[in-house]
Amino acid sequence: TMISSPARLLVNSLVPGALGAVAASLRQTWGPLSALGTHHTQQGSRHMSAGATDDVNSFVREAMELLEIQPDLQEVVLNPDKKLSVQLRVPMDSGEVQIFMAHRVQHNNSRGPFKGGFKYHPEASREDVESLASLNTWKTAVMDVPFGGAKGGVMVDPSALSARELEKLTRKLVQGMKEVLGPWTDIPAPDIG
Repeated sequence: TMISSPARLLVNSLVPGALGAVAASLRQTWGPLSALGTHHTQQGSRHMSAGATDDVNSFVREAMELLEIQPDLQEVVLNPDKKLSVQLRVPMDSGEVQIFMAHRVQHNNSRGPFKGGFKYHPEASREDVESLASLNTWKTAVMDVPFGGAKGGVMVDPSALSARELEKLTRKLVQGMKEVLGPWTDIPAPDIG
């Protein structure tokens, strides 16, 4: 939904309160947000299931409707602020060059700078990262931490790379994402896996 500048200013002033109200409602009604739409892979790491963004949004939308939050404000709260996908060209130990897809989704920063880690996983799709970014928005709101939600991912099996290749991949990731990362805008949190 496209919102005019004066309306956007009004919406931006309402979003932190709306996030807080929705987070409180979610906390009472559904309990831990971290369990929504997840399953464990064979490697033992958590992965968002297909359609997980819709799962998360359906819970949040239901809470917003119970709180009678305006539909245009609901759309602002549900949809990510920015999505970035880049191709990372990494020279491997063998001399060949492999291309890895990386994604960063900045969901909502009305409560403070975006915050969320990068995960290295073969199934780190943009939809997966978008779901996790949304969950990070709600987790920080539920805990009343002054951060917004973001998440990043690289489609790679890290166990298949040498330590040197992982370092090269990580350096390429930082180069590819440098336009959106920063201490006052988007803070990558440490992730394991």
